[in-house]
Amino acid sequence: MAPITPQSEANRQSVEVQPVEELPSVDQVQMNSVTPQTDDQPEEQAEDVSTQNKRGRTQMHNVHARKEHKLILLNRENQPVGPTDDVVIKLSSFLGTLARNATLCPFDILDWRSMDTKQDLWDYTKEKYIIPEAAYNWTMVTIREAWRRHRSDLKMTYYDPYDNDEVRMENRPGHILECQFRELLKYWKSEKSKKMSETNTKNRKKLMNPHTAGKNSFALVRNKLEKEKETVSSKDLFVVTRTRKLGRLYKASNENTTSKIAEMEEIEKQMSTNDQYVDAFSTFMGPEHPGHLRLYGVGVTKTTLKKKVGNSESTLNATTDGMQQMQERMQKMEKQKKTVRKEVIADVIAQLKHAGLIDPNILAALSIPSPSEPTSVQGAEQGCCR
Repeated sequence: MAPITPQSEANRQSVEVQPVEELPSVDQVQMNSVTPQTDDQPEEQAEDVSTQNKRGRTQMHNVHARKEHKLILLNRENQPVGPTDDVVIKLSSFLGTLARNATLCPFDILDWRSMDTKQDLWDYTKEKYIIPEAAYNWTMVTIREAWRRHRSDLKMTYYDPYDNDEVRMENRPGHILECQFRELLKYWKSEKSKKMSETNTKNRKKLMNPHTAGKNSFALVRNKLEKEKETVSSKDLFVVTRTRKLGRLYKASNENTTSKIAEMEEIEKQMSTNDQYVDAFSTFMGPEHPGHLRLYGVGVTKTTLKKKVGNSESTLNATTDGMQQMQERMQKMEKQKKTVRKEVIADVIAQLKHAGLIDPNILAALSIPSPSEPTSVQGAEQGCCR
């Protein structure tokens, strides 16, 4: 890929796009995560307390270096779900490396809406994957959330532990240019940043039900469930993504989660007795917040979901009409082929007869008409005799 030069002052010189040295590995984050609100679902928080050694930083060298383009399949919400879980998980990890790249996502751009390298990010992604254009929004949201998480991690590691900027600059991470890091320090000291940090800290403490899906996105979990069940409810997704693995130790108790699951199942049981349907998850957990939908993953909002549902019938009708038209075309082409084939055979036989190169007995056998219509050969013979 040609060098990319973002429009920030720190990157006026061309820098070759390469995976950078990173902070936390992507398996510590979830593709469903956003800046959480009171009832939003958190990132993976439950970890094995017996684990002493943490994994190294995910850099995805094999993806950045490869020439092969991996195919990506989408679900009806335009989220990657195939062809395999492994391909989708690696795609997410790969996008995380782009979010931590100082060239593609300059650190002195403090608002994602001002990020002027989005097309570069999309073009580079398409250099490594055969990914439909419909996945552009999912890709940008995934990179945006990884970019936000990375900045938060940088603050906790390179800002909060130190008393002044001089010491912070001395401990600056190597993959961030000095001028970009200075802009980050200014931002973290601003009142706007401090207020946002306080709000996020308070909201984080209110989250009581960390998921246990690990590296699997909620889209992958939902896709698997839909293959096993005819109807998948939000409660089903909540249960599957909060069920703890047997034999694994966790930092915090999950009594709050198990209690909520029991309440939801009781609601469903009561409604089924009365032959009524109810969304047990929303009934117990409350309505959705503005923005993303819980348990759907990256890129899905109430607006986009309504559009999908509203267009499903028209899409089905359009698909049916298209298939019918295609069948009619194929039938017409088949009839044309048969007509041409008969004309060619008749012409060949007529020439052979004229040259005396065909046995009369064979010709008589070929000229026997069917009960319903004369053969092309017979018609050819009659035409030759005129």
